[in-house]
Amino acid sequence: MPKHYTIDISKARYIRLRVSAPLTRELAREVSMACKRRSEEIGGAGILSDVRGITNVSGMANNYEFAYEDMAAMGLSRIQRVAILVNP
Repeated sequence: MPKHYTIDISKARYIRLRVSAPLTRELAREVSMACKRRSEEIGGAGILSDVRGITNVSGMANNYEFAYEDMAAMGLSRIQRVAILVNP
């Protein structure tokens, strides 16, 4: 299965995520876990996500379930520093 995202690390230890495919609940879980692993490896300061040009195709119900079910199940912090760059 092809990866639809890239992750690199800034000099300030921020995870830089760039998504390159329509955002589904499954892709959101995949990139979230990848960012969590990298952040734990390097003691990351936060996550900078670039989703410009990407459409969220999950729908409201899946977005809600990701935020309130998946994140808890994956052990993701709700207070992590995250910035998301989107199209206006």
